[in-house]
Amino acid sequence: MVELKQEQTFTPADMPRDGDGNIAYQHGNFFQSEDHADGLPKPRRAHEPMKWRLMIVDPDILSKPAPNWQSPGSRYGLIGRVITGPYYEMGYRGHCYACEGYFLELDWAKEHECRKESAFRDTTRREIRDYTALRKVARQFTREQAQFTVQEPIMVTEPKPKPDHVLVDELAIAKAEADEAKDRYERLRFEVQLRIGEKPGRVVIFGTTHEAELEEVWDKAGRYASTRLVQFRERADQNTAELLYGDAWIPEATKVIPGHWNIIKLKGLAKRNGDLEEVEAAKLEPGYRVKLVSRNLDSRKLKKVIA
Repeated sequence: MVELKQEQTFTPADMPRDGDGNIAYQHGNFFQSEDHADGLPKPRRAHEPMKWRLMIVDPDILSKPAPNWQSPGSRYGLIGRVITGPYYEMGYRGHCYACEGYFLELDWAKEHECRKESAFRDTTRREIRDYTALRKVARQFTREQAQFTVQEPIMVTEPKPKPDHVLVDELAIAKAEADEAKDRYERLRFEVQLRIGEKPGRVVIFGTTHEAELEEVWDKAGRYASTRLVQFRERADQNTAELLYGDAWIPEATKVIPGHWNIIKLKGLAKRNGDLEEVEAAKLEPGYRVKLVSRNLDSRKLKKVIA
């Protein structure tokens, strides 16, 4: 009698997985959305992918600082960094705006072949150009034009010095206006941060001339809590009594620089000694603040944004 063996599906144990246990593929993981019913179950509190029509830019703008979509690091606006929200909590660090794939490593996102890239660029006008070279050409053209511009001589008259009391009063008024403007700016920045957080996973909202995005803000002491790493100061080899992490500790200096850890060396030694998980447990969470990024829209696109 021949015994039939049931075939078993085999998944390599070393395949990387996200926080929900899904196998994380280097070409990207895809989740359910309004436009795509198939895919992995969408995480709770996850937002819908941004529509392409909301990501249209003007590729001819050469303002400085350069917008993110002109950076090779973002594949000229194709790739976004995941810095907060449900997908971040699952371990994803990169996202493709075109195919809507999520990647455990940002480098995976930068290197993947996107089947929708061409259509995405046609719609959003996020063209691949050497913007650095274009800016140099534009500056050179401006200088050359200035050489042929005839300027009328300008008669400059020395302003009459202001009396002391007027000068001091103007300074006081200017300080009050600056303080008021600073307070208003901080209030608005906090309000924008709350608005961004109203939709889970969202990291940017758009205005007519700027976009506001969240950026990480770390404590001055670093990304790891030194108070939770004290135990490594005295951890030694049981046989030789040699300190295992001595090379990673940076003692207090003459300039009264507090003793601290060289995190790169510490993590290398911890990995060798099997303590890496304990070190990572001391890692701090970043704060976030709003950063304004200049947008470049022509009048036609500006009307659409306002509408």
